Amino acid sequence: LLDVRSSAADPETFERMVSATASIVVACRERGDRIRLVTTDGIDHTADTSAGCDAILDILALIAQTKTASVTLPMRVGRNGAEAGAMVLGHDSETLLASMQSGSSASRGTYVVRFGAAGARSNARPVRLASGRMIEIEPGDDFATAWARTVGR
Repeated sequence: LLDVRSSAADPETFERMVSATASIVVACRERGDRIRLVTTDGIDHTADTSAGCDAILDILALIAQTKTASVTLPMRVGRNGAEAGAMVLGHDSETLLASMQSGSSASRGTYVVRFGAAGARSNARPVRLASGRMIEIEPGDDFATAWARTVGR
């Protein structure tokens, strides 16, 4: 899940969020995983092949923030039998996290990557997930290092 709401992140942080999402897609492709990209503005694309993953990367190359995205849409879309997932969120993430926590089956296998606002250390409230899989990325932090440290691959 990629949060594309304009309120979720400033443009610089959003670019980092998109880059992190692309990195997750590539890592999953290399493992041979089935990949599903869902965004808060309604994109829902699944890939089983390398070409399908390339299509997701093309979507990410053109993605933009929007004021019309919904925090409730992704939770209505559901996980469609996924064993694990990743949510890439900006500093305005509390509503999405609250939705995920109350729906609990989504939280067990989900990594949450939350980016702090560019130019300032985040003052977002710490969140404890049932899975314990929260990755906080502050300005200047390297996503790949934080991901590898938490996920181990």
